[in-house]
Amino acid sequence: PAPQIESDLRSQYERYVQPLQPQPKDVLSELDSMTKNLNEDVVTSLQSNAEYNNLNNAIQQLIQEELMRSVRWKINANPEAVKKIERMKDIISATNSQYEAEERRNMQEINDYLKNYSNITFDEYRKIKSTKQL
Repeated sequence: PAPQIESDLRSQYERYVQPLQPQPKDVLSELDSMTKNLNEDVVTSLQSNAEYNNLNNAIQQLIQEELMRSVRWKINANPEAVKKIERMKDIISATNSQYEAEERRNMQEINDYLKNYSNITFDEYRKIKSTKQL
C-alpha cells in the first residue's frame, strides 16, 4: 500500500511539475545511436582507450545506482529476496570475523616474535613454532 501511494505521488509530480522544467537532452539515446552500428575495428579501438573505459565504467555505475534506487523498496518487500540478502549478510559477517581472527593471530605471532625471539630470523621463528605445534 505505501509503495503504491509513493508511486502515485511520483506520477502526479511528474505530470504537473516536470513540464514546467526544461527537459534535459537525451544523451543516453544519442550515445546508443552512435554506438549501435560501429564496426568491429572502432569497437576494438574504443575498448583499448583508457579514458573511454573509465567514463563507460562511471556511467555504468551511475546507471546501477539509479536502478537500485528505483527498485530498492520492491526488493525490501520481497520475502524471498530478503531471505537471500539476510543469508548474504551472514556470509559477510562470518567472512569478516574469520579475516579479523586471522589478523589477530598474525599480530599475536609478530608480537611473540618481537618480544621473545627477535634474536633469530622470522623464518627460524616459524620453524621453531611449527615443530612445537607438532
